[in-house]
Amino acid sequence: MKNIALLLPDFDEGGMPVVASNLIKELRKYVNIDLIFIKSNRPIRYDTYKSGIYQLEAESEAKIVRYLRKISTVHKLRKIRKRESYDVILSYGILAGFLNIMTSSKNSAAICTLHNIKSIENKQLGISGKIFNWFLKFIFPLASKVVAISQGIQADLEKNYGLTNIVTIYNPYIFEKDKNNVTSNRQLFNDPINFVTVSRLENSKRVDRIIKALATLIDEGFNVELWILGDGSQKFNLSELTDGLGLSNKIHFLGYVDNPKEIIKKCDYFVLASENEGFPNVLIESLMVNTPIITQDIFSGPREIFENLGSVDYDEQLEHNINVYENGVLCKQILTGMRYVCVEHRIFDINTTKLERTLSSDEIAMTYFSLIQHVET
Repeated sequence: MKNIALLLPDFDEGGMPVVASNLIKELRKYVNIDLIFIKSNRPIRYDTYKSGIYQLEAESEAKIVRYLRKISTVHKLRKIRKRESYDVILSYGILAGFLNIMTSSKNSAAICTLHNIKSIENKQLGISGKIFNWFLKFIFPLASKVVAISQGIQADLEKNYGLTNIVTIYNPYIFEKDKNNVTSNRQLFNDPINFVTVSRLENSKRVDRIIKALATLIDEGFNVELWILGDGSQKFNLSELTDGLGLSNKIHFLGYVDNPKEIIKKCDYFVLASENEGFPNVLIESLMVNTPIITQDIFSGPREIFENLGSVDYDEQLEHNINVYENGVLCKQILTGMRYVCVEHRIFDINTTKLERTLSSDEIAMTYFSLIQHVET
């Protein structure tokens, strides 16, 4: 069996650890897997499936110290890579990708996965964004393969960074075998219509749009409530916004939740209003528990999900600023979609059969195994 390692910032929070854990579950049947974490002082919250674990560096508040430490990190990673004789290291994110490529060799290939629209995200990161843009243009072409987790990310990397060594492989998901028996959110709307969102509370996630949309619906006479799961730097500002609108009894901040699906499945609709995403895991996770999704038409991810991962054209405009699908609503503005389900009392018959066929963890693991088998160093 081939020896591989997954290299990522940590196994603490966010989408990357979830994706990596789901992949390990099935991929370990075909290859030997270790985990390498860049940050060594973070808790491990997700299942590692007894993978070997290496940790590279402690965190620092000072950005310049973090950058200087990367020199020793490269050295540490190179030593581990050589000692453990990894045929391939699969990395998550730009920084991990840079470290992966810089320590690769003719006997150890670098496969780098990217999870966001980098031309948009990097503009928000100041100097770090400029450095990451340079990495993408001049370092990532040296990778054996770059994996985009959506069609939109691949298009962005090709158009804005000139990368040609790209393939799209979606994230793996573990679908519940008894999904059809999941306790559903179906209501006759005698009670409040409950919206839910799960997000890091950061500017780019635009949870403020959802809060303001809820305020408008309440002003229009609808009985609605919002449940917000997640934490972040904008929590205080969002709480202040909620209080200022007089909605503290209608909007509920639950913070970080270990198992958000349990709350999502009790709500009527999941809402997403980010500036941009790569491929929002929370949308798939919501559909897994039969909760329909209402999402702003962002670049990228939602269009692909609604079209069951078929080919999509992100330049095509939405007709009447809203498209209604079997699994939910795609809209130009989040208020439009939220108002639509309130007015129509729309109940969706969720169907994830086509998504499951492509996104199941065993199917994605086989795709990665094939890539690992044929990748060139």
